[in-house]
Amino acid sequence: MAGFVAFALNPISWLPIYFFAEGILRAAAAAVSQEVYGILPLYVLDCAWRLVAQRRPAPEIPLVCDEVLPGEAGCDLKIASCRKRTDWSYPFTIRFRGGFFQVTAEQNTGTGVRPHVYWFRRLPPGEIARGLRDYSPEDILIGGPRRT
Repeated sequence: MAGFVAFALNPISWLPIYFFAEGILRAAAAAVSQEVYGILPLYVLDCAWRLVAQRRPAPEIPLVCDEVLPGEAGCDLKIASCRKRTDWSYPFTIRFRGGFFQVTAEQNTGTGVRPHVYWFRRLPPGEIARGLRDYSPEDILIGGPRRT
């Protein structure tokens, strides 16, 4: 009995017991949700790292014209920009080179001079355009797009 009490009172013996209990809980959670979760100490380290990383200011990306590319599968036009366009979300529509295009998706690649990529599809006939603006790749340099 004295050995059990000494084992239970020793803080070093709590560590394997903790990891055993956490392992059982993680295995049960993975079986139920079909998703694997990390261990608590690494989660705490990750949260601390993210807090530190958020406090550091991100380097300013130089201001350059947007890059307009032809569309890929599922889109008609692809625009890469150096700045996030806060109003460019579905169903925002632009008029570019005589055609009307509606935002379908956006992605922040986090790399390069144009990390914000937007995909557009040609607006079908008869569909209502919301937030229509004339677009030019140089709009970002002059302070924003022109309203119509």
